[in-house]
Amino acid sequence: MSTAQAAGSALVEGRKWPRIIRYWVRHWPIPVIIVLIVLMMVPMLLALFIAAKSRAQFDFNPWGLTFPLYYHQTFPAAWRVVSQSILNSVIVSTVSCIGVLFFGSLSAYVFARFDFLGKDTVFVIILSLLMIPAILTLVPRFVVVHKLGLFQTMWALLLPYIAAGQVMAVFLMRTFFVSIPSEYFESARIDGASEFRCFWNIALPLSKHIAGVVAILQVLGTWNDIFWPYLTIGTKKELFTIPVALLIFNDQLGQQIGTQMAGYIIASLPLVLLFAFTSRLFVEGLTAGGLKL
Repeated sequence: MSTAQAAGSALVEGRKWPRIIRYWVRHWPIPVIIVLIVLMMVPMLLALFIAAKSRAQFDFNPWGLTFPLYYHQTFPAAWRVVSQSILNSVIVSTVSCIGVLFFGSLSAYVFARFDFLGKDTVFVIILSLLMIPAILTLVPRFVVVHKLGLFQTMWALLLPYIAAGQVMAVFLMRTFFVSIPSEYFESARIDGASEFRCFWNIALPLSKHIAGVVAILQVLGTWNDIFWPYLTIGTKKELFTIPVALLIFNDQLGQQIGTQMAGYIIASLPLVLLFAFTSRLFVEGLTAGGLKL
């Protein structure tokens, strides 16, 4: 029994309430959860309704369901505009996620399993980067990208994203690596395993939940970022990520409300599917990380 339900039961036992009141006092979290679910579903339903409308239908009834439905027109039109951008976003998010996991886990393993002069000081300096707002590093990052000749290339997105994701990855994964019993690594070394093999075959498999949290956070950050791609990609349409494409899309199709909303729905589907299939891994990773912290 939860704390809320226990408090409700204690309140009921102290007085003689009617049966219906006793029931709702004991089970009040249920209607609260139902209301929250409804509040979350309403915007999704409104988005689906608007995606089926022409401009005239939207002006007449912006929130209700109107007929005929124009899904067969709005979604194909939106897909033609955002399909290349979705592919670009998938490439950027996937490659940067792999880079963050590989380099971040390697760095975290070094901080967790090795002793060297100034280790704690360096780790604190790395963690201090979390307190620096990203906007403060915008100009230096842009100057570096421009000086390296990466402007309007995919590398202008990949390298900064991989570098920016290292701090959180090192923090989370180092905390977990410290908790792994050292006997595992000592036994592997006795059997002739190299240090990299200990990392690859012991540390990484045991940290898959934390790695899943890092991966999801990285994908969310890169997928939804609009300012940096808009600044570094410029007018090169073939490299637009999905947020930039939707921004340009709004300017081009300002009167086609249904097509715009269809584009938003298409852009959100990859993240919805990602979290639907990885939600258990995400929750387990947060739980494991919370216990270790």
